[in-house]
Amino acid sequence: MNKDLSILHTYYHQNRLQFSKEKTVYVLYHLNTRDVGRRLNNSVDGKTIEFEPNPTYLGVKLDWSLTFKPHLTSVRQKVFCHAARC
Repeated sequence: MNKDLSILHTYYHQNRLQFSKEKTVYVLYHLNTRDVGRRLNNSVDGKTIEFEPNPTYLGVKLDWSLTFKPHLTSVRQKVFCHAARC
C-alpha cells in the first residue's frame, strides 16, 4: 500500500494538487472480527497515516462492517438534542 500511496503523492505533486496528509486516515473493511485490531504501517512523504475506526466520508460516519451504527447513533443524538434544545 505504501508503494501505491507514493504513486498517488507523485501524481498529486505533478498535477499541482495537494495531498492532505493531516486529513488522510485509513480503516479496514471486512467481516472477519479477528482483524478488527489489525493496524497497518502506512505513510506518505514521511507522515504516518493514522487508523480511524469510524472515518467520516461526505458527512457519513463509516465503520469496519458497514453497519452505519456510529452514523445513526450520531444522527439520533443530534435530533434528540435539537428537539430538547441542548
